[in-house]
Amino acid sequence: MIFQICKEKNIIAIMLCVPFSLFSDIHISEASENNESSIDVPCPKYEKGKVWRYKTHGNGFSSESAEYVKSIDNEHITTVTTMRTTIDNIGSQKSIMESTYKKENEAIYRIALSMKNGGLDFTTTYSPPEYICGNIPLQYETVSHQKTSMQQTKTKNIILWKHLGEEQVEVPAGSFIAEVNEMITIFGSNNMPGVELSRAKTITIIYHVKNIGIVKSVNTTITQIPDFSSQQNDDETQRFFSENMNNLTADNIEEKIKQFEHLSKGATSSKPKMKFKEQRNVITTELTLVPTIIE
Repeated sequence: MIFQICKEKNIIAIMLCVPFSLFSDIHISEASENNESSIDVPCPKYEKGKVWRYKTHGNGFSSESAEYVKSIDNEHITTVTTMRTTIDNIGSQKSIMESTYKKENEAIYRIALSMKNGGLDFTTTYSPPEYICGNIPLQYETVSHQKTSMQQTKTKNIILWKHLGEEQVEVPAGSFIAEVNEMITIFGSNNMPGVELSRAKTITIIYHVKNIGIVKSVNTTITQIPDFSSQQNDDETQRFFSENMNNLTADNIEEKIKQFEHLSKGATSSKPKMKFKEQRNVITTELTLVPTIIE
């Protein structure tokens, strides 16, 4: 569904806006206090030609999208999503995403997706497949392999699910009694041995309705970025770039990035660690029409 697109866009945004991987230790609590190990998430009813239409808005942008079922058999589902995004003071652009899902034991998993977004095309595969609906463990790990024309990355993420209850929700498509679930994705570092956890995660509140699927989602991306307003940070950063970033070449850039990562932890300086501040980005998506089949 459309919140998955937002999730992928957030990953790209994190890669662009935080070019250096800034790591911290994150404690993962027990998945459930009542010893339950999974939750049941209602699945949509997929039929060839069925279309879901959504509107999405966030800070500085809005979009409209349509996801239709391209093909379906006993084991796999393929959908195609077209999205028109309007960015404030910039204009609009069209994106096309194709998703492949696997059906097994009344559950649906995402295997892969590919996206064309202007000049940025990428393909992501998931191993093991990422749960979409059905009986979902409260905590599991998945590895995403992303390939673009410029690079390939491999990221191991931790996924946490929690059932929040039932709620009457109003969206443009109508009023629904929805099962409300929370999905937290804690991003791992790209291509790093040991898969340290990064300073980024998403918290998505999802409103599921049986046979319809997602009628609403609220996706909050939380990142910890360097607080350059701090005098300590200004001094440390200035010193690093003046001493280490001169004569940057393709041969030494990886080593320079590693040095910056150590600096962010305080590993290469007797001074305290670099200070960080929290940055949040909220994206809301709502179903605009009840899914229908288009011949």
